Amino acid sequence: LCAKRIISLLSESEKNIEIRVNGALTGYGELVEVDDKLGVEIHSWLSGHNNVK
Repeated sequence: LCAKRIISLLSESEKNIEIRVNGALTGYGELVEVDDKLGVEIHSWLSGHNNVK
């Protein structure tokens, strides 16, 4: 993958995702569509990762 790369997903693709920063699991979320763009709705942060910058 590279910056600005678009990845097409099938409508039945998995929507629940893990959020990782530098390879470390930091939370969980769900892929959502926002104004015809792909976004992430954050469901939970793991303990100690709520101030990720």
